[in-house]
Amino acid sequence: MAFLLAAAVLPCFQPYRTMYADIVIRPLTHRILLGLGTIVVISAIAYISHPTIGTTASALSLVIGVLLVGASQGLVAGLVAATTAFLCFNFFMADPILTLRLANGEDLAPLIAFNLTALIAGVLAGKLRDRAAAAERATAWSKLLIEAGNEVQALISPEEVDERLREMASRRLELTVKFALPDSAGELSPTASSEALAVWASRKAERSASSTSLIMDGVAGPMGVLTATGDWRQFNDFLPSFGTLAAVALERSILSKRVGEQSDRIRA
Repeated sequence: MAFLLAAAVLPCFQPYRTMYADIVIRPLTHRILLGLGTIVVISAIAYISHPTIGTTASALSLVIGVLLVGASQGLVAGLVAATTAFLCFNFFMADPILTLRLANGEDLAPLIAFNLTALIAGVLAGKLRDRAAAAERATAWSKLLIEAGNEVQALISPEEVDERLREMASRRLELTVKFALPDSAGELSPTASSEALAVWASRKAERSASSTSLIMDGVAGPMGVLTATGDWRQFNDFLPSFGTLAAVALERSILSKRVGEQSDRIRA
């Protein structure tokens, strides 16, 4: 019965599928709560079925539950699930039942064996899940950068590049992005945000709970400041690359605009 439950709850661990879900990271608290809920439900079913299926099958169902949690929710959730499974097994299924005590010293070895098995299963499955998730996010980030590069490649004016990149960040990442560019003297406009002015002066990124500001490095050096407002923490590794792409695109468009103006003056 516990195996049927595990098969039933497994689809619940699938990642959210939206237009930007290939990059969004599910919060750790949500993953831990999902893992705890799974272990609690499996423990309840194993406890009810314990007189019929026996201690070994009950312990095995909990180990499989820990394995499912680690494989679907990552290392931390797997460790929490392994600890919860150990406590549930000791309290509900190991004699004496409904206590955390052992009936005799002979019960200690099976209990330790179960705990180690659940812990190792959770750690291994969690590590594999975390590595797979990191690879998936890196692939998604690369695809988004290529898509953004293709969209701004044909744009000429800096205003069009600015508008297109801000629209993409809002649509795909649900972030409000602003670009602060320096003038010919290398100074940002006084109308720029205080965070952007501070970052431009110190050349160091600044972060707060709701926004982050960082330097955009172009081909010729610092090109300006990117400020992202929203749930930016889950894109912390991606934003520097996005800033570099924006800097190069804006740099190219500004250069193209200057070349066009120079050509017009020469023709005149």
